[in-house]
Amino acid sequence: MGFNSGLKVGEIIDALNLLSPSDRLYFGYFSTKTLTTGFLESYRGYYEDLSVIPKETNGSDAELSTVGGFRDGLIDALTKRFKGYKGGSYAMSRNSTFWVSEWGCCDERYIVRFESQKSGRVRIITKKQ
Repeated sequence: MGFNSGLKVGEIIDALNLLSPSDRLYFGYFSTKTLTTGFLESYRGYYEDLSVIPKETNGSDAELSTVGGFRDGLIDALTKRFKGYKGGSYAMSRNSTFWVSEWGCCDERYIVRFESQKSGRVRIITKKQ
């Protein structure tokens, strides 16, 4: 199992439960493009960890993922098995380490908090290990 100082899957679910489900999510670590939450996958670096693949958008609210959608996806992930990058089958738990990474990459980026914006958007604050 990998380790980072970021939020675990259960902590992310708990944090999202405190926000409006209709608010829109975006990552705050790119200045030239807008990224939102995409697919959940086994992390390339540690297959037993969960990761989200950022999805590029044009920045319009209609293209941004919702808090409720991301939360529900994480809850659903707790009932599934994920295929590792080079094989194997992995179950996730509330204690699973969580990463933000492009598919097939070990970006070592993780979520540290969520920041509500006045515009009905929520900025996902990340750090790189």
